[in-house]
Amino acid sequence: MVKFLVLATQRSGTVFLESILNSHPDIYCTGERLLYNNVNSFIDYWEEKVKENKINLTPKYSSKVLYDFMDEYFNARTEKAVGFDIKYNQYFTIANMHSVLQKHNIKIIHLVRENILKTLISLRLNVMQRELHRKSHTKEKVKAVKIRLETGNKLIKELNRRDEQIQYFKQLLSSYFPYLELHYEKFFPENQGEAQTIRPEILSSVTEFLEVDLGENKMSTPYRKTNPVGLRDLLENYDEVYNTLINTRFAHLLNESVPNDNFVNRINQGEKLFSENRIQEALDSFYKMFETYPENARLCNNIAVCYWQLHNNQKAEEFMKHAIRIEPENPQYRQNLQDMKI
Repeated sequence: MVKFLVLATQRSGTVFLESILNSHPDIYCTGERLLYNNVNSFIDYWEEKVKENKINLTPKYSSKVLYDFMDEYFNARTEKAVGFDIKYNQYFTIANMHSVLQKHNIKIIHLVRENILKTLISLRLNVMQRELHRKSHTKEKVKAVKIRLETGNKLIKELNRRDEQIQYFKQLLSSYFPYLELHYEKFFPENQGEAQTIRPEILSSVTEFLEVDLGENKMSTPYRKTNPVGLRDLLENYDEVYNTLINTRFAHLLNESVPNDNFVNRINQGEKLFSENRIQEALDSFYKMFETYPENARLCNNIAVCYWQLHNNQKAEEFMKHAIRIEPENPQYRQNLQDMKI
């Protein structure tokens, strides 16, 4: 049996991933076993052990309690790969967590959601959903709601904290365990946020890591996104958030079309064509991408510049204005538009 944990921060897509894993007959993965008052949680188990003997509160014995809890959990299953979910804030529930996990030969799947702004929004939305008596995860579409985020230094400080937390766990986990890092934004074919499965190459990397055969299994999930994809549809004070982040290292989080590896490769190829003065080929390449990424400012700018070089000023201004609408504070786009009008 391969023993594993899915580790992430809250609202990073763990339920989505776990439901896909559970669609494979040789994989079993449950939710947060270290969450207080969760079904069959370690905390409840530990509480009973402390009632039996208060020595189980001490670091040495609490580690043994966790080891025994995990031993019972894994021994109760017969699948080839068995795991559960643990969040960053639960990792230090007891002393010497990594030592206990190493004794169980645990493998770690580290799920990272790169857009930490959307993680924060999703967390706040989840609080509101509970207030509206809605489930955090659903198989049906629900009416969207919006929230307001604190802006200014408070938002920057929170994003810094979240980014530092991800970097900390990347280093920690990769140092102690067999380690697979997954990125939520790269799950979906051509960035299709409504997809109910993930890209085949990622499924293959996961099943290989868990030492099970993917075979003909159609791994998918019945769950659907409960929140809209676009930031304007999520935030009541989008403009305030935009103005807070646009001139910081977090400006990229505002991009509505989160580029995956395929996007980056294709746009780089188009820009190489442009640099070689193969303007029409570059334009054709960018236009094919535009069908999938109509809200990517860099792509719209590139299309505009191609049209400008081809002396189609009307189309050039049209696409440059579109780029400015997406990123209104970008000075280069405004300068380009001004140059086109000369």
